[in-house]
Amino acid sequence: MFYSYRADQNGFLEAISNEYSFYSLERFRGGCNFRDSIIYFAMTDRFLNGDRRNDDPVRARGLHKKCDFAGGDVDGILKAANAGYFSDLNADLLWISPVLKGNGGAFRDSVAPYRKFSNYHGYWPYSLDEAEPRFAGFDKLSLAVRLLRDKYSIEVILDAVFRHVTIDSPVYKNNKNLFWGIYLKDKTKNVKRFDEYPETTWFDEFLPAFDYSKQEAAEYMAAKSEKWIEKSGVGGYRLDAVKHIPHAFWKRLLNSKDKFFTVGETIDSREKIASYIAPGMLSAQFDFPLYFASVETLAKPSGAGLDRLESEISKSEDAFWHQHKLTSNLIGNHDFPRFTAYADGWFEGQKSGDGKEMGFKTPPFVRNPASYKKLKMAFGLIFSLNGMPLIYYGDEYGECGAGDPDNRRVMRFNGALNAFEKDCLNAVKKLTDIRKSRPALFEGVRIPLLASKDRLVFAKAHFNEVIIAAFNKSDKAASFNVDTGLLTGHLKSPGRAACFYDLITGEKFSAAENGSIKIIMKPLSFRYLEILK
Repeated sequence: MFYSYRADQNGFLEAISNEYSFYSLERFRGGCNFRDSIIYFAMTDRFLNGDRRNDDPVRARGLHKKCDFAGGDVDGILKAANAGYFSDLNADLLWISPVLKGNGGAFRDSVAPYRKFSNYHGYWPYSLDEAEPRFAGFDKLSLAVRLLRDKYSIEVILDAVFRHVTIDSPVYKNNKNLFWGIYLKDKTKNVKRFDEYPETTWFDEFLPAFDYSKQEAAEYMAAKSEKWIEKSGVGGYRLDAVKHIPHAFWKRLLNSKDKFFTVGETIDSREKIASYIAPGMLSAQFDFPLYFASVETLAKPSGAGLDRLESEISKSEDAFWHQHKLTSNLIGNHDFPRFTAYADGWFEGQKSGDGKEMGFKTPPFVRNPASYKKLKMAFGLIFSLNGMPLIYYGDEYGECGAGDPDNRRVMRFNGALNAFEKDCLNAVKKLTDIRKSRPALFEGVRIPLLASKDRLVFAKAHFNEVIIAAFNKSDKAASFNVDTGLLTGHLKSPGRAACFYDLITGEKFSAAENGSIKIIMKPLSFRYLEILK
């Protein structure tokens, strides 16, 4: 059993939790536990082609290459694992795309410019019983899951879609009573009305939504889920579109599954996100409010200051960690433009919306090397906070991209990376090593020390381990004066001379007799300073 705790302002124990979501997963070799896990999302089709014999692009008229299958498969994921790619990043939860079979064709988007898309991403299931042959059959997937678990201590979490099937699916044709109709009472279409009718709207005109107000629909999909788990052997799900499905369904699906890990996608307020995390419900959720704040403050050239970021971190702590609710922190995912595209200014001073069309017309690329420094700072942030860091494939080296599907470019590996990208990749590898070996980073109490437009400093403390995380957003070098006296209850002798060691560069910093420590910071940089015992 692993515990989370909260300390009061003097550093004394205030609350302790032995909640279900912090169990050691004893059936996994290596004793992975959720809180110190690192999640890696390998979008199956775009990650690595391991078996060209199953390549079968749709190539329909009007279907852009970016919207078609690219050839990635489960064999490619295994090839990367055997090469040590995930282990080098200390990833122990591997999120893969939905595996259910699509219809083999393409659908046209219902909004301008009406582009066609195939089911390369997996989120439009046609069959609820068969796996997508372009990725792998269930037999091969099951073997891969066992190999990753037994050989590399990596647990696979399968992206699971409970919201809809395609309109041509036999599931819909033979069970229309289990779905919402497309028309509202006023005769208008209930399509993409995500905020007005979150639990009934169709995501597009070809994606009928399950009506979970009917118990029959809930039982039907819960039974399908049991088969997916049985046939794949996975130990967890990434749950798609959580807020678009009633709480009652999630309770039905996840009751008595507290040791089956689930992490959900709910793009909403912290209060809404937190409402799904509980025993008998989801194990964890992605912290999207903190993601948006990180992009705004660390990536965008004209974004807000780091004092805003400090405020947002505190809000997430209050809503999640202080309530013993587990989250995953991210700097990118498959629904938003890449971090480096924001950092490089591609979304500055223009009405680019979600960036989808930019990806087709003027695909962004990294022009300014400073964008990689911003990216490393962002990773430095999420690896220093409580909650599981998510690495979205390609972010570890600084892949660029506009909105979907440009943010889903084919993965590149070491031989195809430039010097800046290789440096980023090595930096992220080092950060994962540091995080895995320092409980203060993944479960420590956070003590804010300094927050201004360009400066952010806080400490993480776990029993006698204290690490100071310092960030300089300015494009100029700076020196920070930090009062270690604020660490009362965490240092043996706060306010007196202490020596800190930079876990990344190896530099040492000594505090003065009055407890003040002067931290020299390069432009667009961060440090992890650990007190020398």
